[in-house]
Amino acid sequence: NTGKAIMDEDFKSELEWAEERLGDLVSFSQGEAFKKLSAEDQDLIVQQASALNSYNEIIKVRAERAKK
Repeated sequence: NTGKAIMDEDFKSELEWAEERLGDLVSFSQGEAFKKLSAEDQDLIVQQASALNSYNEIIKVRAERAKK
């Protein structure tokens, strides 16, 4: 099924993007530059990482459901 293969690739690329971006944010949040940001900016980055993590989990569930 070509449509399914395309969807699998879409989910794979979305997961790769989200995981890479999340990894970048986690790494940044552990560095010196992060500590120099205002508390508000730090909080926004933490919120962004949390949202990306949620997005990543949703994509995983959708990918599993699409396999059925």
